Amino acid sequence: MKLRMKHILPIYFGFALLYLFFIPFRPIPLDFLVKAVPAFALAFWLWISVRGWIGKTLSTAMILSAFGDIALALQTEEATDYFMIGLGFFLLAHIIFIIVFLSDIRIKKSALPVIVLIPVFSIGMAILLAPHLGELKIPVFVYIGVISVMGIAAGLNNRGSVLLLLGALIFITSDSAIAVNRFLLTEPHPAGPYFIMVTYYVAQFMIALSFVKTEETLNVKQPMAA
Repeated sequence: MKLRMKHILPIYFGFALLYLFFIPFRPIPLDFLVKAVPAFALAFWLWISVRGWIGKTLSTAMILSAFGDIALALQTEEATDYFMIGLGFFLLAHIIFIIVFLSDIRIKKSALPVIVLIPVFSIGMAILLAPHLGELKIPVFVYIGVISVMGIAAGLNNRGSVLLLLGALIFITSDSAIAVNRFLLTEPHPAGPYFIMVTYYVAQFMIALSFVKTEETLNVKQPMAA
């Protein structure tokens, strides 16, 4: 596993940095694949590193995220349907995250303030966005609700560490930045794409790392118990 990890992590960060470099020059050939490679790398990492249905299910969520990356990268002013397709892929990914996170829960006092603040923040975002969404109001509101539940579920997960909760919160931050840049600003901020992608890549990595580290801890403890 260690040898594979050494190969996967440079691929993840290497392609993430490469896509950030591509942003000012987009669209360029195959930039959508460059954007998606990090999520595919995490999917493979989770598949080989986390045993049982949890690893396979998390891997599926990362693959759906990769397809969401591709769809959002393909959207243009003429091809606006790709935004809804990307939203759908990420919606499915978050639903899978929720299923995994809630499969093993424990109320942790340290996480309660964050768990309470997530729905407050999400309701505030929904109120701000509502006048600007038009026909996208229902799908965006559904997405806000689902990603909020994902964040709460991350805070309740028993196996996950602070890495998992931070990853979920950074994911919410990234998606909030997409909403602000797309719907609230008169002109998208030039730094918006960089902030969105950096927070997204960090969030995905922290979610995956949380489960890989937990798996490594379990592998150490089990032989000792035997």
